[in-house]
Amino acid sequence: RVSKRYLKIYTILVLINQQRRLRSFIDASISDEDLPFLKSKELNPHKFSPFRLALKSDLSIEVSCLQEWDEFDVENFYREQDRVLTPFLSLETPVSHVQFYDKCILPWMEEGLGQEGGYGMVTSVKIHPTSHGFHNVDQVKHGCKLFALKKMTSPKIKDFENETKMLRMFSGHHHLIRLLMSFSWKGNNYLLFPWAEKDLEAYWSDKSPPYDALGERMDAGSMSWISKQILGMTSALHSIHNPKQPASLDKADLRYGRHGDLKAENILWLKGLGCTGGRDGILVIGDLGISAVHRVVSRSNQPNQKIPHTPDYRPPECDLEGGKISRAFDIWTLGCLFLEMVCWILGGPSLRTDFTTARENVPYLGANYFTSIFFDI
Repeated sequence: RVSKRYLKIYTILVLINQQRRLRSFIDASISDEDLPFLKSKELNPHKFSPFRLALKSDLSIEVSCLQEWDEFDVENFYREQDRVLTPFLSLETPVSHVQFYDKCILPWMEEGLGQEGGYGMVTSVKIHPTSHGFHNVDQVKHGCKLFALKKMTSPKIKDFENETKMLRMFSGHHHLIRLLMSFSWKGNNYLLFPWAEKDLEAYWSDKSPPYDALGERMDAGSMSWISKQILGMTSALHSIHNPKQPASLDKADLRYGRHGDLKAENILWLKGLGCTGGRDGILVIGDLGISAVHRVVSRSNQPNQKIPHTPDYRPPECDLEGGKISRAFDIWTLGCLFLEMVCWILGGPSLRTDFTTARENVPYLGANYFTSIFFDI
């Protein structure tokens, strides 16, 4: 009785017209789980060395059942194995990081055009439905069948590690973007998320505001949805500021998060009929790339010179000499965001523009130039 699986090996053998050799793999107990077979310097030390393949578990050990093969057939096996080794992308808790080998063919059925995001290039991908285990994730099952693939472009590995760490720590709240997995491939690092149809900036531009100024009527259903989103995003930010932690931790070891870049472009609209957001979808906080986690002793003691920020939304402490940055930074920027949302609710994009223009009438720090920040010192 054969207990191991040999379907992939048999498929490769059929592709290279060597199916009669299946018995030798079974006899050697070399099965699908041993794929892919790899080239190694130990077995191929020179350019003109015979083409030999090693087991991935030990690159010094040659695949025994290929030792008697013609070099041409070994090369065919090596080339064709990639056609049957498309990986299954699984959802794990905690979120997994996978290292794919360079020749691996990822299960993308379609791939869109990339656009710049925080620290990376974001591309839409359609994954074959039999090649992933994300079907029951709320942010996936009720939306379109696309995913967001973020290729990290920052040369600093710490930027990738920081964003992955933040997403793993805070993923789980309905109003925070869900990290599905992270992986490395061909020397690059990637993050995989549910696909967002648009960000809040685009949503404000595309959607009609709830208030009809001509008829002086407010759409109750839309306002109910907006109120739920405001409550949800506030709750999501609270979960970043006060993440769940083991009760056994000493107070000095407790960790507190800060998003650091709340703005309309980092609020994502996920469409979905039955998800938490109802018929109008849901707004989620995204782009945790510059988020930070601090212990209690340092959570309110970060120098303002080291904190990246969106110019219009920055709080006063960013412009004060010796100012310190705390979680209140996020509260201010979220307030700025909500104030702009109120403008959109009551007057759409035109009232937002008027509000920006009005803020530009205040000289910056008494100087002879103007900005659209939300405070005056």
